[in-house]
Amino acid sequence: MTESQPSQTEPEGKKRLSLKKRLFFALLIVLFCVSVVRTVLSYSAIKRQPGLFKGSILRADPALGFAPVPGASGALVLPFGVERAIVFDDRGFRVPQHPAPTRADSPLVLALGCSLTFGYGCRAEESYPYLVGQGLGVASINAGVGAFGLSQMLLRARELIPAYRPQILLLQYSPWLVRRAQEPYAPSNYGLMPVPYFYTDSAGQLQIQPPVFDPLVTRLPVGSYLGSESGLLDFLGFALTVELPRQLYEDVQQLAYGCRSWFGSLPRPEQDGEKVVREVYREIAQLCLDHQVQLFIVPLSWGAKPLTVPASIQELGVPIVHPREAFLRWLEGNTRDAAPLGMRYDRSFKIWSEAPRRYVDGHPNPRAHRLIAECLIEAIRR
Repeated sequence: MTESQPSQTEPEGKKRLSLKKRLFFALLIVLFCVSVVRTVLSYSAIKRQPGLFKGSILRADPALGFAPVPGASGALVLPFGVERAIVFDDRGFRVPQHPAPTRADSPLVLALGCSLTFGYGCRAEESYPYLVGQGLGVASINAGVGAFGLSQMLLRARELIPAYRPQILLLQYSPWLVRRAQEPYAPSNYGLMPVPYFYTDSAGQLQIQPPVFDPLVTRLPVGSYLGSESGLLDFLGFALTVELPRQLYEDVQQLAYGCRSWFGSLPRPEQDGEKVVREVYREIAQLCLDHQVQLFIVPLSWGAKPLTVPASIQELGVPIVHPREAFLRWLEGNTRDAAPLGMRYDRSFKIWSEAPRRYVDGHPNPRAHRLIAECLIEAIRR
């Protein structure tokens, strides 16, 4: 008799997975590990408090991308325990917790810009739009919003100038306002914030592309984890209620955005920054002329280096108020050390904690806002 050959088939319980299934499960493991790493990094960043808001004070906006919630209040949380109250009135403009009374028929000062106009890191009553109104004895509207760019500023100008007919418009110029209007996302300390951007149509005209999707982070309870005690339960709560929903939503939306861009169903952002500056500031200047508004350009920068205003803005023939000279005069009269100008500027005009004195943020501090306001009040009175 011949010896029987062993069976070529394995028992069913030990059947090996196909190559496709093994690759699929390997991909799932990789994605899970990547998601865990992303969640840990986000949780660590949140606990370092890089500059986020407590309270639901921002909402998704189909035209602007995001906007303040009318009547909302909360706080800006900065490093080293520095907090600043944030209050919006029923129109969505930043106001002090206890604003000074103004007459109902008082002329209006309207300010448009980004976080430097908003007064990021300062109290509302310390921001230059509010100080200008107080110095002139008139009502003021601070329509600056952190991370806004020229596209949002133009949309706000089209809406607010005819609606409120201010006597004076303070219009910020900063180079990054242009760059932000050439990109689909705003700078953000957490999550993606889609924004409108400029593009050129087939007729060569500058147009605004609405945000490619709504920001989910405005609806997530991010602020509730800023001051909570770190731990496993806190981490799991953050992962389940904030980070994992954000990752899933934004990854899918980014994939869809990439596909739409690849197949040409979305216009490409305009790359000519000078064209953006020329067209935007010219349109806002014309709006001011049509509604009898006096326009003032306010060039603002991050540091002590001179800021050159583009020729297309200078050609408009409107007042341009440079606060840098006032900053330098203040430094000459109040500082005696031999440190470089940039270091003295940062020590004097950026945000520091009180005790111990530590650097907190690079935005203008109350002293800087006061000097900007004084320059503007002087120019307006002239």
